[in-house]
Amino acid sequence: EKFYFDTITHDPLMVRRLIDRFGADHVILGTDYPYDMADDDPLGTIAEIKRLPKADRELVVGGNAVRLLKIKLPKVQAKAAPKTAKVPATKAAAKKAQTPTAKAAHKPSAKAASKPASTPSTKAAAKTTSAAKPAAPAKPRRKA
Repeated sequence: EKFYFDTITHDPLMVRRLIDRFGADHVILGTDYPYDMADDDPLGTIAEIKRLPKADRELVVGGNAVRLLKIKLPKVQAKAAPKTAKVPATKAAAKKAQTPTAKAAHKPSAKAASKPASTPSTKAAAKTTSAAKPAAPAKPRRKA
């Protein structure tokens, strides 16, 4: 339970034996880079292991390191598929799509044009105001 092994065996079959013997949760991707004994393609070595479940593969190539080193990864949110523009099937449909009302939709509104642009001086004033706040006193350190 306390031993972990890296994948620098230079042989996918040996890595597979490590996983079978000690479990995928105790094998960590290794490179030994930049030294001459480094595995030139450590991910390729893992990819060559036949019938390795995806979950085990993910543990070996990074999951175990994240867990052992207590790395906090940002949560990834699924992105919605981008809306694709419809392509007109004929030249007549393409010409119809370029009507003045369609072109007007791309122009900025009069409301947006009337807004004053922020100037560097107002930005600097905002920074100065926030910088003028007093800093909180430092907390004393505990002795170990």
